[in-house]
Amino acid sequence: MVARVRALLRRASLDGPEVLTNGPLSVNLSAAEVHLAGRRLTLTRREFDLLAFLTRHVGVVCGRTELLERVWGPAVVHTGRTVDQHVAQLRALLEDTPAHPTLLETVRGQGYRMRRWGG
Repeated sequence: MVARVRALLRRASLDGPEVLTNGPLSVNLSAAEVHLAGRRLTLTRREFDLLAFLTRHVGVVCGRTELLERVWGPAVVHTGRTVDQHVAQLRALLEDTPAHPTLLETVRGQGYRMRRWGG
């Protein structure tokens, strides 16, 4: 119950912009919608939370443990493979069109990073 309340508070946080953008990627936090080059993507709630977190921290390497704690919550028990699986699913959605380069990078031995578009 505590983890759910924390997750709701995290989602309702007003300390940042309502819409996060990185090139053609747009993450609308209040509407829980993601658009890539004008096309709406259908994501699970966890995929959305993970993508929003990475988009909020563009260019920053985030380790699996940090992602588990910040996206899934400290009370939830998962492994780093959970993060790997969700990142793979996001990559499949984000790289659906060949015109878009890889936005989610693996930093070997460290974790994942959302690349700044065009950089």
